[in-house]
Amino acid sequence: MNTHTPTTSPRSEAHAAFGAARSEAGEYLLGRGREYDVAVLGLLTGNNVFLLSKPGTAKSALADVLFRQIGAADHEAFRLLCSAFTAPDELWGPVSLPALEREEFVRVSGGRTLRRAQVAFLDEVGKLGEAQQNALLTALNERCYDNGTRGRERLPLRFVVGASNEDIESPALKDRFVLRAWVDYLGPDSTHAADLVRRRFRNPEGIRPSLSWETIERARCEVAALADTAPDHVVDAVLRIASSLKRDAGIEVSDRKLTQILPVLAAQAWLDGATQVSTRHLWALEYLLWSDVDQIGQIKAAIRLHGGADSAVEDTLRGLRALAVEAGKGDAARIAASLTDLRDALAKQAEAASPEVVAEAEGIADGIARVLSTRQVTRPAWAR
Repeated sequence: MNTHTPTTSPRSEAHAAFGAARSEAGEYLLGRGREYDVAVLGLLTGNNVFLLSKPGTAKSALADVLFRQIGAADHEAFRLLCSAFTAPDELWGPVSLPALEREEFVRVSGGRTLRRAQVAFLDEVGKLGEAQQNALLTALNERCYDNGTRGRERLPLRFVVGASNEDIESPALKDRFVLRAWVDYLGPDSTHAADLVRRRFRNPEGIRPSLSWETIERARCEVAALADTAPDHVVDAVLRIASSLKRDAGIEVSDRKLTQILPVLAAQAWLDGATQVSTRHLWALEYLLWSDVDQIGQIKAAIRLHGGADSAVEDTLRGLRALAVEAGKGDAARIAASLTDLRDALAKQAEAASPEVVAEAEGIADGIARVLSTRQVTRPAWAR
């Protein structure tokens, strides 16, 4: 996770809070910095996030860590394991019996329901029955609930994370989750494999709130300002990528999706401490444009082809940032091997990329090498 200091002071307080939260999350979510960042992109833009994965990839743990950092109280954080048999009462609260006696149909919101929540984690959300999915659409998109004879109610809901081991079949429900990430196993070759075997991860119960809604709103304002001033060449690159996907891969980018792109790119730029959205941030499109997992590779290829050299080297830069977080505590030998691979990739990309991007990547790589030099590990020749 990147914790670079912002280059301007007006957003330093909010940016510092998010940077500290991202660093803290790395202590609880081994190797899940990318997925955490996708959730933060959703939080910063007000978009719902969907995590699709195989079983046992810490999806619920990710939501738990972020919700604890936000400081959502029990009644403000709604969690539900969904199924085809999930009853309306579990989501919206029970029917009011006194109201029924008056021939009115109204649900009461007492207890832990989605109607009282500010944040929500809906596990296996795609398994909800059709009626519950339809009721959920309005809550996810408009933050409202149609409460029988009482009419439409505004919900306090601010942020929703959905998760599933199977993709959502309903196109309408899938569309409500603007940001989507595929979460794979870390695997035995991961730098965190030994830590997983030894269960070297902390219990999130010790997390204290660090991201107040006031801080989040300030961050959202700063992100919106970046989106409003996005340069024309970034917009042109986005349209080239969208046209390429339609022409070469049959992947259509809807009008609604086009309106959602700049805020997400701006949120990524803000997290990176940038003063302006650039083509370096186009890689975030991979979390916006796919509707099927098989499309992810095609989208990445289109970003590299039409987004410019800096968007291509950004993949390597992201890998280095994640490795920097692990350098002091992960498997040193595997980190050294990963660093060698990333340096090789950077060397191939450096000629076409801008000097600033290359310098940033080389600086992070040198920092990782210095950390490794203090640990007992057999390092490749460049680090000796």
